[in-house]
Amino acid sequence: PRLHERSIALQYEPISAVTRPSFAGQTGRGSEDSLCVENADFMLRELEHLPMAGQTSSAKRVTGGASWPSRSDLFSLLARVQSSGAGCGHGEAATTTLLPAGFFSTLHGVLKPLAHAVRSGTALRTPSLAAFTGPSCRARDLSCFFERMEGELCGSGAQHNHLDLEDEGFVRDESFSLQGPKLIPVAFRSRGWFWYTSQLLSWVMRPNAALAADIKAALEASRLGAALRRGPVIGVHVRHGDACLARERRRMGRTCYSLERHLARVRGYARAHGIWTVYLATDSEKVLDEARRSTEFQFLWLPNVTRQRATPARIIDRTVRRRVATGETHLSAREAWQATVDVMLLAECALLVGQMTSTLFRTAISLRAAACDCVMPFASLDAPFCSDYGVRSGVVRAGAGAGANRSFWC
Repeated sequence: PRLHERSIALQYEPISAVTRPSFAGQTGRGSEDSLCVENADFMLRELEHLPMAGQTSSAKRVTGGASWPSRSDLFSLLARVQSSGAGCGHGEAATTTLLPAGFFSTLHGVLKPLAHAVRSGTALRTPSLAAFTGPSCRARDLSCFFERMEGELCGSGAQHNHLDLEDEGFVRDESFSLQGPKLIPVAFRSRGWFWYTSQLLSWVMRPNAALAADIKAALEASRLGAALRRGPVIGVHVRHGDACLARERRRMGRTCYSLERHLARVRGYARAHGIWTVYLATDSEKVLDEARRSTEFQFLWLPNVTRQRATPARIIDRTVRRRVATGETHLSAREAWQATVDVMLLAECALLVGQMTSTLFRTAISLRAAACDCVMPFASLDAPFCSDYGVRSGVVRAGAGAGANRSFWC
């Protein structure tokens, strides 16, 4: 969600209607067609969009008013389906159980049940979030972070249809890479999968009052708010931590890159547009050390965030599950809160640089694109965007080491 609604004089490309079918498995970088942002699923195919100063866009909005579905149209539909007058009007509601993993991986688990509920016209109740909440939030569900999903009268008396994320059949039936555009309601199909899932995620992640207050405070504490008032800021996400474990590199086809590798990808864009302020989101103290030594860019980051200097011994998924068993979920809740504030600030930036194998980075990309309704400037160091929870449909197209898997879990 945008906290600053002023326009920025950069080449934002409106996402227009699909000009030809495009699926996540199709690539073909380098051809003229693959670089045309008039394809609504441009983001599922490309690693970057970095228009230089003075370049013109070939993308145009679909004309005809009502034929061009908007963010507000989708949010209005969600409000109707999630209210007692529609999705709960006949005493029915859907539920789902989010599975403990990394916080943003867990959070993305809500998208397939929500998309299913929208198509069926059934409300989805706010999922429980026991692994990432503590005693300080009595609800112990997503409303500990975000606004409740269902209307006030869609209560416990409704009959529940459980949508099981551990059911491989359900997960594959809701997979865009396997099922294609039919998963998108007809009214929004022209906008494509990236637009649709990004808008759904931005709706789920509407901050509650406490989170909104912390985001506002963090904008000032990090000095990002002041920087945004002066002009555009580059957002960089450098994911290290457990992602650098050998097992995770093999599982996700991921390479742990330095901060400089990220900056090298967009240095030409920064020079062309005169942008020298960078908001840095990272889980690594070593990356912060690299930023502190820089004399080229002014770096900003969120203080008081848990970061590590060494690669941890275990993946975050195991840590989260262990804390559930030992009653220490408040530790995961605190880290998830900090990470959510960090990703909300990252999504305020005009250009985003990172790795699409990271769910946090894909979250920032989605929030940013949902707010501006555009293909914003971005660069991914490894893969195009994907949104396909529980399916190994992501395709690594750059940077994977010899023998590494070329696919990853979306």
